[in-house]
Amino acid sequence: MDLSRRGFLAGTAGLAAFAVQTKAVSAATQAGVVEGGVQNNRENAKATGEPFTVRAADGTMLAGEAFGEPEAPEILFIHGLRQSRLSWEKQFADPALAGFRMVGFDLRGHGDSDKPTLLDAYSDADRWAYDAPL
Repeated sequence: MDLSRRGFLAGTAGLAAFAVQTKAVSAATQAGVVEGGVQNNRENAKATGEPFTVRAADGTMLAGEAFGEPEAPEILFIHGLRQSRLSWEKQFADPALAGFRMVGFDLRGHGDSDKPTLLDAYSDADRWAYDAPL
């Protein structure tokens, strides 16, 4: 069994994807989805979240945004390289995910997070992994 931080994050991502798929079917039915699975007001929907910042162990400031009730099951959205948390705007506004606490953050060097100038701030994969659960 892989007990590393990366293994934990990969397993958690898989479970979250399964939960989202299961919850999406239920929430879509409750939300009154119409016309081929598209809800009437979904095209104009834009979610507003609670912005936050946290400091990584090396002092790098990471910016993020949280949506939904704090008590709800949480989904952590992590963007890819050369992107930001804004990549997930459609998911944050999706009524099928309304039953979840959705958290998106900008990786170090991306979006509103700090952009350290030293190569060491980016070269250690464990440092990136430790940023995620903050």
